[in-house]
Amino acid sequence: MNNKKVLVLAVLMIISSAANSQVIDKNLTDGASSSGSLWSNGANPFTDRTARKAGDLVTILISESSVATMAANTTTSKKDDNGIASNLINSLFGILKTNPKTSSTSSTSGQGSTNQNGNLRARLTAEVKAITPTGNLIIEGTRTIVINKETQIFKLTGVIRRDDVAPDNTLLSENIAAAEIRFEGKGQIADRQRKGLLTTALDWLF
Repeated sequence: MNNKKVLVLAVLMIISSAANSQVIDKNLTDGASSSGSLWSNGANPFTDRTARKAGDLVTILISESSVATMAANTTTSKKDDNGIASNLINSLFGILKTNPKTSSTSSTSGQGSTNQNGNLRARLTAEVKAITPTGNLIIEGTRTIVINKETQIFKLTGVIRRDDVAPDNTLLSENIAAAEIRFEGKGQIADRQRKGLLTTALDWLF
């Protein structure tokens, strides 16, 4: 092979390499170029399976606990004692021997306390519904379980950051912004736990 052919092949390889490096991946959500990456959005599908775009799934590790305690104690008292001297009248007439007085006493006392504890642990896989302009992921997950005509509905919504998603595609619930977690039940057991109409009306009146 002469030098001309070697030179031509070298030029063709350089042109091909430059062209490939300018390829823009249209599947990117933010419209940025892939910078020559072979993988869409810069993620290697063989090593990176974390949620990145709409339609991806992410597993939420729900571990919520709340403890609220409040106590109040109020005590007030007031006493007024006023005396009105009638020396002038006594000195003039010598008749009035009394000294009028007025007095009043009032007191109030009140105590109150509230205690509330809650604990919820579960795993729920949510779907990425959309991506915010800042690159955060809007997620929503729903799970419905029916056992012996008892229905349990579990729903979670919120906004997460890509950086908070672990390599195994899990995320702690404490890292969810604007989180709304609902756990509701329907069925005979849930119906028995509700107050009747008459009891509800009496509680409202009294």
